[in-house]
Amino acid sequence: MVVLLGQAAVVEVLFHSMMFSIIIPTLNEEHALFKNSFFFKKIKQELNAEIILVDGKSVDSTMNVAKDFSCKIITSYPSRSKQQNLGVKYAKGDFLIFIHADTTVDDK
Repeated sequence: MVVLLGQAAVVEVLFHSMMFSIIIPTLNEEHALFKNSFFFKKIKQELNAEIILVDGKSVDSTMNVAKDFSCKIITSYPSRSKQQNLGVKYAKGDFLIFIHADTTVDDK
């Protein structure tokens, strides 16, 4: 039992010492981002995570909503694959997480 607790503690330390890069390609996704903004703020607090939003030249308030959860914002031509690749270029994390802005995320 002591060994398991020791291993769990090591896993906990390793998990929190890793950095995660969450890459979100967007194009006119202000409503979806707003809906998920609580989750993005929470995950930044609980994980060592950076959020990289790669916007495909939105004409709505996508970038203003993104500023609310303090992420890196990069502008690109609209193309999910190009936006994701550009996000990888700027990522500093040990692990990359790709989330589409229109994905509904909650902690339930």
